[in-house]
Amino acid sequence: MHTTRTAFLTDDWDLMLETDGTLKMCAGEIESVLQNCCNEIRLWLHDAYFRYEDGTDYKLILANKYHGTRLLTVIRQAILRVDSTIKIKEITVNSLDVEDRVITGRIAIEWRGEYGERNF
Repeated sequence: MHTTRTAFLTDDWDLMLETDGTLKMCAGEIESVLQNCCNEIRLWLHDAYFRYEDGTDYKLILANKYHGTRLLTVIRQAILRVDSTIKIKEITVNSLDVEDRVITGRIAIEWRGEYGERNF
């Protein structure tokens, strides 16, 4: 389950702290939804202890050489796991490193009338 209050992660996927030492949180609901979408996109199968069966199957990527259309379908499915009412405006994949299991790119979405973009 995703919330509209989530920790902000840098482009290097690190947590950030506020000046008082508390975790930096996403500013506003759209930013939280975008962060949650990016978290889902970058989640690999069997990596999340409490969501062991959720995520992208990197072995399937290796076996099928994951062509672009299938990869975009998987990313769309990941985004819609956050909230099925999200309208996906754009998905750009910059790189896919199956050996280190890292995918990067950018998404643009609309959610509850708000528009946002974020790197994943």
